[in-house]
Amino acid sequence: MSTLNAKAMVMEEFNAPLQLREVSMEMPRDVIVVEILAAGICGSDIHMWRANDPRVFLPLVLGHEAVGRIISLPCEKHDLYGVKLVEGDLVIWNRGMTCGRCQACVLWKQPALCSQRWTYGINPPAEFGLLQGGYATHILLRPETDFLKLSEADDLTAMVIASCSGATAAHALDLISIRQDETVLVQGSGPLGLFAVALAKSRGARVHIIGSGEERLKLAKELGAEEVWDRRATTVEERREAILKGNAGVDAVVEAAGSPAAVEEGLELLRPGGSYLVAGFGDPAGTFELDPYRLARRQIRLQGVWTSDARHLAHAVAVVKKQPEVIKQIGTEYPLEAANEALLAMENRQIIKAVLKPQ
Repeated sequence: MSTLNAKAMVMEEFNAPLQLREVSMEMPRDVIVVEILAAGICGSDIHMWRANDPRVFLPLVLGHEAVGRIISLPCEKHDLYGVKLVEGDLVIWNRGMTCGRCQACVLWKQPALCSQRWTYGINPPAEFGLLQGGYATHILLRPETDFLKLSEADDLTAMVIASCSGATAAHALDLISIRQDETVLVQGSGPLGLFAVALAKSRGARVHIIGSGEERLKLAKELGAEEVWDRRATTVEERREAILKGNAGVDAVVEAAGSPAAVEEGLELLRPGGSYLVAGFGDPAGTFELDPYRLARRQIRLQGVWTSDARHLAHAVAVVKKQPEVIKQIGTEYPLEAANEALLAMENRQIIKAVLKPQ
């Protein structure tokens, strides 16, 4: 049996630097081994690093967004479109694993709500060892993992952003019907918000965004945003006047900011009968007051969004393939060993998104 020699940046303590560790083990026969070529750092990783996610147990290799090349495939496996996978294929995979048997999986057809769901790089079963997250040179994946085969021509830095931000945004927009030329407002200019702009535009919507950061808002325009408001350079009243002037409000709002204040503002910008999608809360971030009468009187749909499933990943990947050169600009590349520097850069909003390149 051959030996797998890998490196991983391991979170051994909360609020402390990740440690570079070497892992040597016999090549497992019952899992799919993938050499990681790009791994995204998600805002949720920072929450976990800062001990704000109760699902996390240490030690852990973070990273639920990754793409790579299959180096060991002990079973017959096809991707989501029925393409047979072989060793050497470039792949991206659905980060979440569900039981396939519970009410959420079978009756509700909402696997993201599976009570037994776990996620690579967040809360994988401890008995399978460290190599279950993206901050590493290799990852061990269950045979039942959902894959999409990628092309050798695909830009992997752009593609890795589809894993979480893209798939979650696709889930949000999958929960409502958007007609041609309806107006969608996105709140937040991080990876989730920027991907929501691209997805809403791909569905024929007229897209607006409230965010901050010159580079982020420039990218939002490149991805299809028609109206852009810098939340630091404008007031809530100024934005309200501009958005509601001459109309009843927007048809839908995608919250991608993780801020209770954003929810309060966004609900007031909806037209009667509009939909508000809460997608940006990866951890508890406070509360806000809600007037149930106004919600009912205006017949507002208030919809929570939690993670995603395989079909949303497929949708996000399709969007990346249409404009990889723009979406790639969301990411800033770092070597694996610089994961601590990358985490801090994201936390301090020096960059939009970090992408680790182990190879």
